[in-house]
Amino acid sequence: MAQEIKSGALKLSKVVLYKHGIGYFERKGSVTGPTKIDLVCGPEEIDDMLKSLVALTTSGGTIDAVTYDSSKTLASRLAEFGFDLTKTEGLCGLLAQMKGIPVTVSVSGESISGRVLGLDTSEQVLRDAIARERLLTLYGVDSTFKRIPLSSISSIKVDDENMAIEMKQQLELLFQNAKKKDRKALSVTLSAEGEHDLFIAYSIPCPIWKTSYRLVMTAAGKTLLQGMAIVDNIQEEDWTEVQVVLVSASPISFIQPLYEPVQPTRRVIAAQGVTSSGPVTAERAKMDTSARQRLSTAMTGGLRDASPPGAQPSSQGALRPWGRAGGGGDSWGGDQSCKEESYGASFSEVVADSFASQDVSVEASESGEQFEYRITKPVSVPRNSSALLPIVQESVEGERISLYNEGKNPKFPYAAVKFKNTTGLTLESGPVTVMESDAYAGEALLDTIKPDDVRFLLYAVDQALPIVTRIEQENKPIWRVRSAGGVLYLDYKAISTKNYQIDNLSDRKKTLYIEHPITQGSKLTSEVKPTETTDSYYRFAFELEPKQPYELSVSEEADTYEYVWLTDVTNLAVDSINWLCSQNFVDKKFLEFLNQILDMRTQIINLRTEINNKKALIEECAKDQKRARENLQSLGTNNERFRRLIDTSEDRIQDERTELAELTIQLRQKEREYEKLVEESFVCDISESAN
Repeated sequence: MAQEIKSGALKLSKVVLYKHGIGYFERKGSVTGPTKIDLVCGPEEIDDMLKSLVALTTSGGTIDAVTYDSSKTLASRLAEFGFDLTKTEGLCGLLAQMKGIPVTVSVSGESISGRVLGLDTSEQVLRDAIARERLLTLYGVDSTFKRIPLSSISSIKVDDENMAIEMKQQLELLFQNAKKKDRKALSVTLSAEGEHDLFIAYSIPCPIWKTSYRLVMTAAGKTLLQGMAIVDNIQEEDWTEVQVVLVSASPISFIQPLYEPVQPTRRVIAAQGVTSSGPVTAERAKMDTSARQRLSTAMTGGLRDASPPGAQPSSQGALRPWGRAGGGGDSWGGDQSCKEESYGASFSEVVADSFASQDVSVEASESGEQFEYRITKPVSVPRNSSALLPIVQESVEGERISLYNEGKNPKFPYAAVKFKNTTGLTLESGPVTVMESDAYAGEALLDTIKPDDVRFLLYAVDQALPIVTRIEQENKPIWRVRSAGGVLYLDYKAISTKNYQIDNLSDRKKTLYIEHPITQGSKLTSEVKPTETTDSYYRFAFELEPKQPYELSVSEEADTYEYVWLTDVTNLAVDSINWLCSQNFVDKKFLEFLNQILDMRTQIINLRTEINNKKALIEECAKDQKRARENLQSLGTNNERFRRLIDTSEDRIQDERTELAELTIQLRQKEREYEKLVEESFVCDISESAN
């Protein structure tokens, strides 16, 4: 029989953690064949194990098979046996289910063989009490029945080998169920004899690894970054001296039910043309190289010094990293008068010395979209525990700035660090704790950032720079007219100017970035140009002198229009069209088009008026005729006067109806001509010089 070795005998050597909930595990070791190695996993891991398991030998042997437990539940598997150990309570309950099974019973050194018939109960009266005793009844090999007291039996041996194996299997199932609910075993069988180096690798669900950072800004103007990876071991075994690799990528991964038996079914296909594919979106950040080149230039064109008369004018130069101004405080939103006491080295000095003298044990590599942090020293993480592993410890480029976004905070900008990733590594997203002036300054969030990329880390509110905004609107004259589909469009340009009023209440210079929203369909018309552009904002950067007010104006121009419905003759905006006719159109045909509209509209209105008058006249004649008929009926049929009035009214009605029909035909013809006219398309500019 093959030797059985549990998975613990094959050492876990490598763990690779990803950002999408999958972990890759490697096991290596030397085994003596023939052998079978069991890998125990949970129900949530079995499908991934079957999908990804790799088993190899490196010394000439071959893997015979990989077998695994059935997907049946414990209850269904126990039901397949001839008896059920879950329904027994001790030996008596078991013997009651073993009827007919051959056994050998040891009693006082004597062995008695036979088949189990059942259990009896014997009663005896002892000193006014009844004593009951259980007896095992056997049908012996000599065709005799024997009753053996259970108390005298020292052991019972099952003589049938198959039944003994079945009992052992049931007990193993119950043991596995008591040890861990629904655990499944995959067995790798190696039949070749001798020593073999065995390699097993697989992927199973795992918690993602996380990152957190500490950003320390020292008094000497340095920016120091420390990154820690957080890994979680939720496995049922310890990670002891394993190689850990952290991958900052999300390969495609999915779950396919390979463990459960699949009964194929016919597919149901929807009617063609009924369903549509789901939306696919892809967005990338824009990078304006010319704007980046302007990053080091202060934009004085759009920034106005609003200092009162007699005040010292502000000087605006190139953007530069912050340092301590004159050795004073460096807190955001106010002055800091605390001075360093002589209690030894400050926190930032200790951090700087530590960064200079220590190096993290990490090797980084990049392949395509995948970036790896390979921990060079072996890592040990006990089961159901977590660990923080240092992956970054570098001096980076960082500039302290203020960033204003009205949508996020309408009153104050944020204190921020303009952070450039000069580590040469791909930094994963995570929280950043910012330390400044030897104290906690705030917290920020870092997106995934590639080498040499730049991010703004907002970590506090800068109350030393209150900002008030004001919007001014202005519409330019109509410059173009378009006609299409019975609608007249009057195009003009709308100017929107947003003023940012800024006060620097602090006693030191500050670099301020203002994020102005990008409006689709608008373009900047002010002299000030953005330092850089994001997907949603223009960013304007400049320096502010201490104790000085400033104002920044950003103007945008957008094409807009008013419209006039031409199809509604009754409610036609005649005044607007008359005003248009007084303009100097570049294309005179358009002016003729407008005059035709007015002329034809007048004709239609006149025809409608005539038709309404005819209808009123016919109605009046009909009333006169009705009164004459009533009078004739009351005075008698010989009254000639009323008879002539009735005949005259009838003739008048017939004549008016004939004219009404002719006018209606003329109106319909004119309306069709008008509808055809207004459907024509024109585009015509208006010259700056009016008539």
